Amino acid sequence: MDPTKFLYHPMRLLDHREMEYRFCMQNVQFENGLFLEFGVYKGQSINIFSKLKPNLIFHGFDTFTGLPEEWDMGDKKIKAGHFYLDKMPSVEKNIILHKGLFESTIPEWQKKYTGEISFMNIDCDLYSSTKTVLEHLNQQIVKNTIIRFDDLLPSPLSPYPNWMNGEWKALSEWVEKFHREIIPLARSWKQGCTILVKK
Repeated sequence: MDPTKFLYHPMRLLDHREMEYRFCMQNVQFENGLFLEFGVYKGQSINIFSKLKPNLIFHGFDTFTGLPEEWDMGDKKIKAGHFYLDKMPSVEKNIILHKGLFESTIPEWQKKYTGEISFMNIDCDLYSSTKTVLEHLNQQIVKNTIIRFDDLLPSPLSPYPNWMNGEWKALSEWVEKFHREIIPLARSWKQGCTILVKK
């Protein structure tokens, strides 16, 4: 994907994460699909999503033992193991958590859940993790799936010099490899961006 064309595509500018979460839930194209989050950590975001759609089930995926590898942001490096939790987070009743590496938990999850994905929140930081999510779930990501990325773009408020080698790289490769089409819908003042899958 051409990053310049993407960055200058018209998008809603949202002030903070909770506005992004509300925007996503207000713009879900179909509610009879699956709602997923990758990178749950303490559960703050998935709890907000689940309260906005209390009649739906949300699936949260995380190792809960921290980053599986170092995250090089360009101006700093976040060590493997960062975001480690001593215990599982407290979540709402309409949330199901899946603990482990994505390459293990997604195939197990897919044995039971084979439907189309309505919404995904991807906050797993790493290129490798994002690549795993998109490629493993490619068949379930359909036209009108909405995907929010927490660390997709650069921002003067939250510098990320190495952004093109993170979630952006994984998304770009997925679009090219599987001949997908996407359009950006909204972005935050920081690194967040929400896209709509068109094909």
